[in-house]
Amino acid sequence: MKRFLAYTGIALAFQVLLMGCLILFTGTSGVVDEMANIWLLAYYPFSALAAPFITASGCSGMVQAYWFGAILGAVGYSLLFGGALSGLRHFLKRRNKRGTVTR
Repeated sequence: MKRFLAYTGIALAFQVLLMGCLILFTGTSGVVDEMANIWLLAYYPFSALAAPFITASGCSGMVQAYWFGAILGAVGYSLLFGGALSGLRHFLKRRNKRGTVTR
């Protein structure tokens, strides 16, 4: 459980750092703008999940859906990453214990 939380925390910190950099540097170069577009597309499923719960209308409602989607996406992807790495580590540890891997 400690490893899961550590991996999840590392993934969440990385995503928050990358989001902060994209927010700060958007508009300074075309490459950063393209990265921001890819980033928004990666979080689109979570934005679609958050959209029905947004009560604001107009531009505010559209922007809020992406913000809440990015937050949900960062947490969701971090949990998936932490679970995958913890599971992989557990699998490899059990595999090495049984002696199926020789070194």
